[in-house]
Amino acid sequence: MIKKNVLIVGCGALGCSLAAMLSSVAAITVYDRGERTRRIIRRRGIFLKEGRKAFHARAEVVDHPRELSGRLFDLIIITTKVAGVRAAAELTARYARAKNVFFPQNGIFDLSWATDLFRSADISRGVATIACREAGAGRVEIAFRGKVFAGGAGARKIAALFARAGVRSAAVADPRRAVWAKLIFNAVMNPLPVITGRGYDILKEDAAVYGLARRAILEGKRLAAAEGVRLAFDPMRAVDGIRLGRYGVIRHMGSTYTDVMSGRPTEMCFMTGALLEIARRHRIAVPALTGISSAFADKTDIKIRRGF
Repeated sequence: MIKKNVLIVGCGALGCSLAAMLSSVAAITVYDRGERTRRIIRRRGIFLKEGRKAFHARAEVVDHPRELSGRLFDLIIITTKVAGVRAAAELTARYARAKNVFFPQNGIFDLSWATDLFRSADISRGVATIACREAGAGRVEIAFRGKVFAGGAGARKIAALFARAGVRSAAVADPRRAVWAKLIFNAVMNPLPVITGRGYDILKEDAAVYGLARRAILEGKRLAAAEGVRLAFDPMRAVDGIRLGRYGVIRHMGSTYTDVMSGRPTEMCFMTGALLEIARRHRIAVPALTGISSAFADKTDIKIRRGF
């Protein structure tokens, strides 16, 4: 079977994970704005460790998207942080063409502009329920491999490609179903390691923290219902699964903790902040989510802005 051509823009934890996973069924090209990251991946490839398994994946590395001029990709995946996703997409679209473009970022943000950039491509929005962390440039450790959800035009093709690579995947007609389910989970779980200084094991060790998380998840689900969104999966089941150690991520600290410790901007405005804004619009009280937001600000001096 002829391999698909896949371009991945952004070589952080998620970008490298997806690149490595798809390398068995696709010819992978990557671009990252970090010169050191590009240099290391060009020399060593992408190293992925998952439990006791580890392997290297090779990828073509470009130093600038202009090197992609005239090339047509079966799939482009933009994995940069939400704040930089539009700039990354605009730069990519200036040179490369695509049949499908996939945006798996967490949180809520406007994506209406993407169809104007990639005029001949199907645009898909989705999420990946993968717990991973960077262990250095081009090096990723996966604590839990869940499922890739894709929604909208081209979603079935994207889900099928991941399935061929042995990755559990699902295509949903309405991308909001998956985006909201992951949004609620991240809005509650991502701040907890920053607030408590502990990994997700805090859910098992501290009944008060678990109770807070449970109340916040329920608030998020009420907001989803108010928006007319039927969730693709129950974020509370995922929280309980972590608490019981079913997924092997009991000590996982999450990407927000890594961002805070590294001095990088977080995506909390697009997650917890987005839920607070929606609650304000619907006039729904969300004391648990508000408490998490305030505690996060107290620990980091970073205020979670309402709105997106």
